[in-house]
Amino acid sequence: MSDINEAFLLGNKVMIMNQGKICQFATPSEIIAHPNDAFVKKLLDTVYQEAEIWRGM
Repeated sequence: MSDINEAFLLGNKVMIMNQGKICQFATPSEIIAHPNDAFVKKLLDTVYQEAEIWRGM
C-alpha cells in the first residue's frame, strides 16, 4: 500500500483498489466528500484516526 496522504497531496486523480478491483478513481476532494463504498470509507476513517494519534503525540 502506498502512502494515501502523499497520493492525495500530489495526485490530480487517485485510484483506490481493493483486491485488484478499482473501488474509486477521482480527485482527492471527490473521494473524501463522496466515498464510493464501505472499503473506501473505512480506508479514509483509518487514515484520519492515524492522523489524530500523531497529532496527539
